[in-house]
Amino acid sequence: MSSYTVQSGDNLSRIAQQHGTSLNQLLQANPQFQKNPNLIHPGEKVNFPGSKDSFDPKPAGGSSARPAPGGAGSAGGTAPTQAPQAGATGRAALQGAADRATSQAGVPASWSKSPALWTLLQHESSLNPRAQNPSSTAYGLFQFLDSTWKTVGATKTSDPEKQFVAGYKYIKQRYGTPENAWAFWQKHHWY
Repeated sequence: MSSYTVQSGDNLSRIAQQHGTSLNQLLQANPQFQKNPNLIHPGEKVNFPGSKDSFDPKPAGGSSARPAPGGAGSAGGTAPTQAPQAGATGRAALQGAADRATSQAGVPASWSKSPALWTLLQHESSLNPRAQNPSSTAYGLFQFLDSTWKTVGATKTSDPEKQFVAGYKYIKQRYGTPENAWAFWQKHHWY
C-alpha cells in the first residue's frame, strides 16, 4: 500500500482522482477520515489500497529503469496506428494519439514518450480522457478547466488526440517542456 502526504489545498476527492481510486475506496483505506472527509490537514498521510503508482515520482531528465505509468513498459514501444476506442484508458491505448499530436502541436516527437508527461497525466487524470473533477470544470487527460481550453485555441473534447494537441500547446506555452511542468506539479500539486 502506498501513501501520499496531504499538501495545503488538497481535498480527498482530488487526491483519490489523482491516484486512480474512488473517494469511497480512499475512505475505506483511511478510517481516520471517515467521520469528516472534508477535514484533512497538511502533513497527514493518505493510504492507497492497491495503488498502481509504478512510475518514478522524480522529474524526468535522468534515466529510470522503472516502467512508465499505465503499464506500457518501456517508453520506446510501438505506437498503435489507429485511434483509441471510446473510453480507452491507459498508456498503451493512448500512445498513438500522443504520438500523432506532437506534429499538430508543434512540439518534438520525444514529448509523446516523456516519462514526465505520462507521470503528470497519471496524477491528473489516471490516463482517462473522460476524467471529470467533481468539484470543478476540470476535464480530460490534462484536467483543463473550461477557461484553459480557449488559451490554446481548443474546445472541450473527449477525443484523446485533440486533448494531447491542446495539452502539448499548454505545456509549451506555460512551462516549455513536460519535465518543467512535472517539476512544477511536484511542488504545487497542480500545474
